[in-house]
Amino acid sequence: MESSQYWLVVRNSSMAFKQLFILLFVLFFWSSCSNEVKTPKEVKQLDQIENQAHIIWYWEDTFSQFEKFKLKQWIKSTLEATEKMLGVYPFTIHCTFHLSDADHPVPFGKTSRKKGVNEVHFYVNPSFELIDYEKDYTAQHELSHLSIPFINRDNLWFSEGYATYLSRLILVDQGYYAADKFDSLYFHKISDYPGVFNSSTATFTQVMDSLMEHHYYSHIYFGGSSFFYQVDKQLQLNDQSLSEVIRAYQKQNRLTDKRLPHVLASFDEISKSSYFTDMYAVYCNKTAAESLSLFFK
Repeated sequence: MESSQYWLVVRNSSMAFKQLFILLFVLFFWSSCSNEVKTPKEVKQLDQIENQAHIIWYWEDTFSQFEKFKLKQWIKSTLEATEKMLGVYPFTIHCTFHLSDADHPVPFGKTSRKKGVNEVHFYVNPSFELIDYEKDYTAQHELSHLSIPFINRDNLWFSEGYATYLSRLILVDQGYYAADKFDSLYFHKISDYPGVFNSSTATFTQVMDSLMEHHYYSHIYFGGSSFFYQVDKQLQLNDQSLSEVIRAYQKQNRLTDKRLPHVLASFDEISKSSYFTDMYAVYCNKTAAESLSLFFK
């Protein structure tokens, strides 16, 4: 090879290398920008998309694009399962994710319905696989809450029992919880604690108030779920089900009811019965032992 040809090859190779380096730098810079931290206002504006599932997404902390995709898939599939069981919600859901370093995929969730805005918040550790979120009950529980209006804290046992019972129904329908274990779950959660639930002197609601004072929330959740377990059994004897009543409720009074008495009256009207108001009267006025006698036979 002649000397001039040699330097021409070297020069061309050097230029090609520089072009490759510039291309790689541009790709790296673009990738970095796509994952840059955005202000909450920017995030809220950018995420008001994908409304096919009537969800608006919010990110209180920094999540990668892959983590966002995974978490969205989890909530969208869970909402689909929830609405299959409870009916399509007649409102937009505002879903916010918060970062957690707990050794659990979803250590905490909460809902809010202030000023007519239906919100759900999830505290998540984004390092888990999609299936870990799907098998967890938190999303089913929190999304179930939204199928009725806010119930005041004096009736926490009702609202939490409602979401606890329905979340397990949804998990069974999704195939994440065994149907043959459904009944035994509620019987054991009640009958295994006679010292808590089998009072012959205090009413059921008085027992719930005492548990609330001592922060025994697990007992409140499953104690409250007994109400819906018993009403559902009554409905099934009449060829109905609690989920059927709630599906109809989304189309009728979900947006107009404001208080628990309204919800009970609507459920009775839909089911053409007095099961709900009658059972509520029992839980308020009868002893816990009488209210829960089904579980101690």
